[in-house]
Amino acid sequence: MKLIWAGAAVYLGLNVALFPKWTVDDAYILFRYARNLVETGQLTWNPGHEAVEGYTGIALVLLVAVAMKLGISPVVASQGIGVVGFVATTVLLSRFLRRLEVIPPVRNAVLVLHVVAPLFIPIAFAGLVRPEGALLGG
Repeated sequence: MKLIWAGAAVYLGLNVALFPKWTVDDAYILFRYARNLVETGQLTWNPGHEAVEGYTGIALVLLVAVAMKLGISPVVASQGIGVVGFVATTVLLSRFLRRLEVIPPVRNAVLVLHVVAPLFIPIAFAGLVRPEGALLGG
C-alpha cells in the first residue's frame, strides 16, 4: 500500500512540476458553458438560444461553474479539480486494494457485496464525467 502512495505522490509531484503551463483549447469550450451558467443561469453555448450540448460530461462543467461563482479562475479550478480527482482516485484504489487483502476468499454473497459495493459510487460518478464511464465501469 505504501508503494502505491509513494508512486502516486511522485507521479503527482512530477506532473505539477514538469507539466507544461498551458491550457488545452478544448477546455475553453467547457469554461464558456460554465460562465454562461453562472452569468445567465442557462447551460448553453449562446444564452437565449436553443440549448446545445458541446461538453463531454456535466460534472466538470458544474464544478467549474461553482468555482467561478466563488470568484476562482476556471483554469485554476480545473487544475485543482484534476489534482483532487487524482488524489481521490488514489484513496479509493488503496482502500479497495486494502479491503481485498483483508477479506478471506469470497465464500458468500455478503462478502461479495462488501468488496464490490464501494465501487458503485465511483462508477456512478464516472457516468457523469464521461458518457462511456458507466459502460467502462460495468
